[in-house]
Amino acid sequence: MYARSSAWRASQLTKIISITNQKITMNSIQKISSGVGLALLFGAGAAFAQTVPTVTVTTIPQSVQPLPGTNGAFFGTVQVTSNQSGTINLAGIPLTLTMAGGATAANLSSCQLFNSSGAALNTGSNIPSSMQAGSNSFTFNSPLTVQGGTTVNLTVRCNVASTTPSTGTFQFSGGGTVTFAPTLGVNFVVTPSVVPGQQDAALALAVLDATRSSQNISVSSLPISASFGGNALGTHFSDCRVRSTSNLGGSLNNGVNVRNALVGGVNSFVFDAPLVVNAGTAATLAITCDVSSAATTGSVTLTVTPSTVPASANGAAVVPVSMGPGGTAGLTSGTINIGTGTGTGTGTGTGTGTGTGTPGVPSTGEGGYTITTALLLSLFGLVGAAGAGYFLKRSLE
Repeated sequence: MYARSSAWRASQLTKIISITNQKITMNSIQKISSGVGLALLFGAGAAFAQTVPTVTVTTIPQSVQPLPGTNGAFFGTVQVTSNQSGTINLAGIPLTLTMAGGATAANLSSCQLFNSSGAALNTGSNIPSSMQAGSNSFTFNSPLTVQGGTTVNLTVRCNVASTTPSTGTFQFSGGGTVTFAPTLGVNFVVTPSVVPGQQDAALALAVLDATRSSQNISVSSLPISASFGGNALGTHFSDCRVRSTSNLGGSLNNGVNVRNALVGGVNSFVFDAPLVVNAGTAATLAITCDVSSAATTGSVTLTVTPSTVPASANGAAVVPVSMGPGGTAGLTSGTINIGTGTGTGTGTGTGTGTGTGTPGVPSTGEGGYTITTALLLSLFGLVGAAGAGYFLKRSLE
């Protein structure tokens, strides 16, 4: 029954996982039969994939006619706003300078941005060496934090040359593309159950999100902590690999980097070569293991601590953060039950009834994560309920 090539199995799983890059709605649920179980798939609607947030920079319209020879003259208020929830860190913003009345850009120097407390945000080498007509880049000493749905107000101040015409006017305006500071978000979703004897079982999905970064992020490994309950043992999980959902036929850790057992505590999945998550994109990784047929009862809890994921940008360390869809807090932990997935349930309406549970169907409320978690867990259902070796296992010898 399972004498299929590994390429065929990988192609089937790729088709299923490709739904994570599509859109879903609660109105187009369909049941898909998969080996020994059912799972839920969703059609077009709310995007699972992360999107690059929009940060707008505007100014309160103000044409300033400064007194020649003034240092630190006020040139207006800048408003920085994000369209998504969560934290966004900016490395810099552009401002456009226009002049009139005989003034030139060379009349201004030492232009700086100040926060509401009066502290300068760009000093030393981050002060533009000269101003120019049109767009000018302002780089912050340290990232400027903008919370979604809020506005950060800054002020612009410059020195005015004594040779500036008394009739000269200047105006700074917003627009252009902001520069995001190097940022990596981590979202870790764990399947509710696996089947004893299952091969290449998908235990979890990890989303590494660089949509809020203007630099590529390099990741060298994925540390996952494990703890066991009941009769579950670390040796019940072998041939453990991390696979990119864009290439399920391969894995990021091969040879000596394959984990042939899980341990209580931190399991470091070291990649053969650093994984580069391009700026403005997100990478989805599947963690798979073979489940021993001896693993008849018990559970394993998997946890990722985002700040411990080794990441860097241009050689400088980056500390990842927990981040889910739209910048909300991500998931970091979950418990996998080892069993067949059967259970009882209570019906609605005038009576009650019992039914059979399906591995992979979500049973917990997760607030804003309901749709995303349902999608990911339905994916696990397709993988988990399929039985040993249905999708991904190498051809039987």
